[in-house]
Amino acid sequence: MKNIIFIILLALSSQLHWTSGQLIRDTRCFLENGATAAHLFVSEDMKVGEIVGPLAVLGDPGPKGDIELRLKEFDSPVVFSPYSRNLTLARPLDKEGIDGPASVYVNVICERKQTLDPGFIIPVNIRVTDANDNAPQFINAPYVLNISEVTVVGTRVLQGVRAIDADQPGPYSTVQYSILDGPHSDFFIFANALEGTLVLRKPLDYETLSNFSVGIKAQDQGNPPQSSTTVLYVNVIDADDQNPVFLNDQYRISVPLNIKTAQDSTRVRAPSSVGHVQHTERRRSRAEHERSERSQQPEQRRVGLSELVHLLGRSAGLVGAHLARGVRVEASEETLLERRRQGSIEKLVYKMDFLEKRVKRTEELLYYVISGNNKAKQPCAKNFTRVGQFCYHMSNREYDWKSSASLCRAMGGNLVEFESIEENQDVVAMLQSDKKIRKSYWTGGLNPGLLWIWAASARPVHHDTKQNVIGDGRCLKLEYEPSSRTYMYRGEDCSQKHRFICELSNDDESVNKIERIAKDILEILHNEE
Repeated sequence: MKNIIFIILLALSSQLHWTSGQLIRDTRCFLENGATAAHLFVSEDMKVGEIVGPLAVLGDPGPKGDIELRLKEFDSPVVFSPYSRNLTLARPLDKEGIDGPASVYVNVICERKQTLDPGFIIPVNIRVTDANDNAPQFINAPYVLNISEVTVVGTRVLQGVRAIDADQPGPYSTVQYSILDGPHSDFFIFANALEGTLVLRKPLDYETLSNFSVGIKAQDQGNPPQSSTTVLYVNVIDADDQNPVFLNDQYRISVPLNIKTAQDSTRVRAPSSVGHVQHTERRRSRAEHERSERSQQPEQRRVGLSELVHLLGRSAGLVGAHLARGVRVEASEETLLERRRQGSIEKLVYKMDFLEKRVKRTEELLYYVISGNNKAKQPCAKNFTRVGQFCYHMSNREYDWKSSASLCRAMGGNLVEFESIEENQDVVAMLQSDKKIRKSYWTGGLNPGLLWIWAASARPVHHDTKQNVIGDGRCLKLEYEPSSRTYMYRGEDCSQKHRFICELSNDDESVNKIERIAKDILEILHNEE
């Protein structure tokens, strides 16, 4: 009985101290302000070894102190510094939870020295705060923009620019877009700094600048901010924005008066060379002067080019005779008389070559008609297959539109451009006839922002094919529908990968034109019979 009373008194003495005649309670291992748990805040960019914060506990944890502190967990990212209340970072922290824990919860055991009391458990919650430790990252970069040179200033030309910041929602993850300074930075501007929508700011001109690149920057709102950059590659597509222009202001030809013609004089037309001619202006006073000069030459009569071709096309012998008599072409130049004579000689040589080519084509046309269209087709190049009038290559592998166009040009052709409904039907029939090639294919169609055109020839797609295009993409795909076993046009994202159809380029397109003309002539003769 005495032993039990002694143990009870010993336990009470551990909880109570006698000071100045008063009995007080032992508050060692209690938290300050009577809290039941400790809360600490730490930034995720804190370095390993730095102090997270002190534990506000009563007592002295020093070498000669009256309390001892230790952690219950063995794998905690924080540890106690020896003989102190300070918690120290042992492993990196990460608010995003990628490179370390996003929060820490540990239990601290506090033991009172020189007593038999069990240790006190103090919960400690360490909250990790976000830091601007991530830079914005662009999605699907770098970017490629194919844009027509006739696109109107103010048009939204690209809406796919996007960058993501991995930091927590707030200023550290708010991204602003801007154009980097450079030689071509004035062509585009972002409609809103917080949105990745590019707007055309300056007119484009294919003849001056056909392709260029622009730097784009994405930056967050941290202090200091984090940023990243990428490149926008711009391909300007040629359009019919140039007027036809003559190489010289005036052409005159002298023909003997005893030659009978089928029609009166006509104006000579200038062929349009899209994107390869420059604008010229003719002064009204000079035009009046040239008309006055021509009116003073009664021995000469103006003859149009169409009339001249009619005369020369009557027979090869007649053309040779006219050339022997000396068909003289003079070009008026704004230079001295000597330079005018030199220009006339150059034009004469050019005209002679032109007439010889026309005679040669006439002979080919006549031979084609007379031979009854029995001329055998020339074989296609390697890896190409003849379908109708043209040669095609169907790829076995899938590429994006830009890579497909580059590979096709390297093979000596262009992505297929259907000139007529018949050509479209021939190719589709060939694809449907073989299960191995019954796939979807890239074509040469492109939508720079206004309408669908064929990229190589700049001709409108709708005008030739009479078909509408569905889909939001800017590149034209010939899509196969397995359910209906039919093909249709669809606008597809140019970065998607599909097979492609390559059409072999013909260096001498006039051969095909002659064959088509001859075919029309034969049909007319057949109908008359």
